[in-house]
Amino acid sequence: MKTYNRQFLGLQFPSTQKFKYQPPLKYTHTTKAKEEIHECPLCGEDNYVTIGRFQIDLMIDMWITRKGFNPIADIYRGDNLLKRVCKNCGIYFYNYRLRDSEEFYQNLSCKSLSNYHPAFRCEYGMATEIIEQIKPKSLFEIGSGDGQFLKRIQHIVPRIIGSEYNTSAANKARARGLEILTQDIGTINEQFDIVCHFEVLEHVFDTKPLMENSVKLLKKGGKLIIGTPDPEGVLAISGVGELNLPPHHHFDFSKASFEWLAKKYNLKIFHYQKSELSYRKYARYVQNLTGKELTQPDIVGFYETQKRFSGHSHMVVFEKL
Repeated sequence: MKTYNRQFLGLQFPSTQKFKYQPPLKYTHTTKAKEEIHECPLCGEDNYVTIGRFQIDLMIDMWITRKGFNPIADIYRGDNLLKRVCKNCGIYFYNYRLRDSEEFYQNLSCKSLSNYHPAFRCEYGMATEIIEQIKPKSLFEIGSGDGQFLKRIQHIVPRIIGSEYNTSAANKARARGLEILTQDIGTINEQFDIVCHFEVLEHVFDTKPLMENSVKLLKKGGKLIIGTPDPEGVLAISGVGELNLPPHHHFDFSKASFEWLAKKYNLKIFHYQKSELSYRKYARYVQNLTGKELTQPDIVGFYETQKRFSGHSHMVVFEKL
């Protein structure tokens, strides 16, 4: 049993959380040379500051121990992953591109590892409220996973379609009676009242095609709903794990970066909302601060912390001009 100290993730909070070793799954690395990033991948500027440093050897060790496989190529061993924030567009990015793959997501969604596609995300609830107000006739979700969100709003929207990169997840969604496409979304000619994606944008290294296709799929006046982890909410102080870093998450999008995207793609921000801090995230925050798990409910501390910090995610609703 291994114990990891959160300090290597750029934080000063010790953690006594232990992780059970699992035998490595098969994983094929194709990267032959380090892929360095010298400018912001979103806006192309080199006006950034470094805000965190992560030891890649310890990241690899954590992947193997917690998930049973290593998605980071050995050429990065002994190096550091640097987290940066762009002063021009507000996106958080890293000094290396650590590549993902379909094989990577197949491993993550394996039942033996974790419930990778949760039945509920806080963004689902926030988005459902918006959808109930707008009453759209059609909706397209990019990155539908196994169809949890589409199933949730199926009774509200007459026509719903999803797309999914992970073929096994797409098949699970189809088994629920949902229409799921696996083709390139750039080849779809239909337009929708709402296009949405949740916890997708931070996974896609080449953001431009995703944003262009998202807008292309929208009718004029249609709404683009995006939910991502909020780097300026509780994540900023609650500790960072392997799933918050490349190759799983390539970026973090701040509210400022949403405002930059609106200007870039001729959109306006119709609605913006941060999720509330959940008790589960609060308990994790306390553990990172103290090195101890909460053994009894701490409702007073939770409500006081909830007044100071927002939750894990935030959601923006763009309107196509």
